[in-house]
Amino acid sequence: MKHLWKSPSGLYYYRLTIPCRYKDSFDGLGTIKRSLGTYHPTEARLAAQAFHFQVLGVLCKIAQMTNKKPPRNFSELLGETLKPLKVELPNGISLDFDLSKPAEYQEYKSILGDIDRARPTITLQEAMQPPASIGKTFQIVAAEYLIHAKAKSLDPRTVKKYESCINRFSQWLARPTPIQAITPQRWHEFKTYLMTGDAKQGVKPLAAKTVDQYTNAVNEVFKMAKTAQYTVDNPLTGQNIVKRKNREKSEVEKFTDSDLQRIFDPVRLAKIKDPSDAWGPLLALHTGARLGEIFQLTVDDIKQVNGIDCVEFTEARKDANLKTSASARITPLHPRLRQLGFFEYVQAVKDLPNGNGRLFPWLNKYEQGYGDVPSQRFTALLQDLDIWVFRRKVFNSFRHTAQTALQRAGIDGVIRKHFIGHEAADITVNVYGEHTPINILADACLPALAFPAVPWEKVRLNTALIKDELERLFKTRRKKPI
Repeated sequence: MKHLWKSPSGLYYYRLTIPCRYKDSFDGLGTIKRSLGTYHPTEARLAAQAFHFQVLGVLCKIAQMTNKKPPRNFSELLGETLKPLKVELPNGISLDFDLSKPAEYQEYKSILGDIDRARPTITLQEAMQPPASIGKTFQIVAAEYLIHAKAKSLDPRTVKKYESCINRFSQWLARPTPIQAITPQRWHEFKTYLMTGDAKQGVKPLAAKTVDQYTNAVNEVFKMAKTAQYTVDNPLTGQNIVKRKNREKSEVEKFTDSDLQRIFDPVRLAKIKDPSDAWGPLLALHTGARLGEIFQLTVDDIKQVNGIDCVEFTEARKDANLKTSASARITPLHPRLRQLGFFEYVQAVKDLPNGNGRLFPWLNKYEQGYGDVPSQRFTALLQDLDIWVFRRKVFNSFRHTAQTALQRAGIDGVIRKHFIGHEAADITVNVYGEHTPINILADACLPALAFPAVPWEKVRLNTALIKDELERLFKTRRKKPI
């Protein structure tokens, strides 16, 4: 239709340039512009046609009241604007009308009467009003979502990551945008922008998996918007680039025997002073725990259960975070750790005056938890040993190394998952199954974590040197706000 206009946001408007001889009746207004309140082209065309009837009626009344010569008679105006008159109904049927025939004219008016937006009448004063805003903007709904996300006690790191992704999309939109104006096409354009980048603005292109993180974050906003009935459709449905099966497969690789020999070289280990450099990798290799799980441990998490040395991974404390509910577990410790002096170190931490109870008490909590500094130190070590590969050979490679060792030893899948802290694929096990008893975990899993490529009989840690460094680090620690 001639007077139908689609805004950059996708919202449809009716626009009509007022003939010069009528402008004084509109206080000099040059254009009638009114939002049609829809993003659907068929609804917009029907609403615009109905609205145009009303506008033409107003113009004709003005001509009669002011004794001005109409630019054309009413039927000529209709003919110029609406011919050929073809109406597409929501069910896909197209109808053609000849408005010169009274019967078809009445049928056409009855069809328009079925459209909600065609029913109101328009006055001269209403035609001069600015278009009304439609619904809430994405920016307002996103702010509401973040309030709810924080109230749900989600992992602060997850909330912060989501907030960063949402804010970047808001910046790309550049202006307040109605939530209903975000279409699948609009999101596809944003994904393309992320993957191609912008050299002029120094924006680097992102990998497909990273772009999917933006989709997942903004998708949460639309889920809440649908629940709150701010919108009917979720334009992000099915917009992930990487298939679920491929997403579940981690890029991280296990360490090879050669890697382990260099990391746990007896000569190198004997010179280690920093306790996190010594016990972090050893705990990771023998428990399969994640970096964040290890460096947020407290001395109270190291305990004995039925006479077996264990470590408990829990988020019962306020500053502790676990990735999933399955991550909360009690894992038996390999006897090798006691032989290397781990429990002497735990006692040394307990003996610190005014200690804070954490296993690595000098570490500060940063954006990624307590493991930021140890992760950087271990990455530097892997680079020095020529092992490091971006996103593939990292600290969490220990987790994959332990998992592979258990799998190759033929350990039952459920027992492996309980030891490592993975969700079981079987919903019956997840919902109804009990956790594997600690003695069964120890008997089944610990022998498989021998790692014979490393000459453990030659490994000796300088526990006195490590204790001195512990006391120095704790005494000179820098307090940093979270």
